[in-house]
Amino acid sequence: MFISIKLSLLLKLYNTIYSAKCCVSPSLSITTERRTTERISLTKISDQAIFRMMKDVTCFECNFPQERSFKSEELLNGSLSTSELVYPAWTSLHVCDNSTGYCPSGICGVNNSTKVQLHFQVIDNFSKIVKYVKYDAVNHTRCGCS
Repeated sequence: MFISIKLSLLLKLYNTIYSAKCCVSPSLSITTERRTTERISLTKISDQAIFRMMKDVTCFECNFPQERSFKSEELLNGSLSTSELVYPAWTSLHVCDNSTGYCPSGICGVNNSTKVQLHFQVIDNFSKIVKYVKYDAVNHTRCGCS
């Protein structure tokens, strides 16, 4: 009984937070219906922590890609010999994935993307020959829930 009441409170709290987006005050009180209407305030530390966490998550919407770093030699995997070094050693691309933002249902994924061409300098340690390599990559420009 206590668990179902607590669960219904959290569900109502979640719905209140999600509908209010980022403008919700931590001192919010919730109305629940049982046999009578009771006013329950969020005074417990754990309830306030859950409230804050839920508010933060709902404000972190799936919309804009996040920049991620990638090791250049991993992108060029298969086209390098063991004696070759790549410069720059790291590069960055914008990515939409499950950790990019909050989706009330489904997962955060790519809505729009563009192809980009990355240029790397590859130096052979033994022969000291320098070559330039182009790598076609996908840069995410807009995320959305799916």
